[in-house]
Amino acid sequence: MTFLNAEKVGREKLLAKILECFEDYYQIFDSKGFKALEPLYLSHWLHSGQKVHFRNVDSQKSIALQIQGLSSSGCLLAVDERGELYELSPDGNSFDFFSGLIHRKL
Repeated sequence: MTFLNAEKVGREKLLAKILECFEDYYQIFDSKGFKALEPLYLSHWLHSGQKVHFRNVDSQKSIALQIQGLSSSGCLLAVDERGELYELSPDGNSFDFFSGLIHRKL
């Protein structure tokens, strides 16, 4: 897949290129599912290896976790220092990117 040069391009050319790239990825997704695109996706995202703290509202304890990738259901997959896996779903969790803190919303 080639991308446009840095020269100024019109909206039509830019949109055509975006849609062309989207179509390529959509065909892969449609025929093979997300697993075929996951390595590419993970190579561009910010979270792999990121250290976060998960705070349990009930006990107020904070658990240090390291983001490993995505679970099979599409949630963040993290591991603690003992190797225990955690699946962090967006339902009711809040992620503060700048402080590396995940906590359950009240």
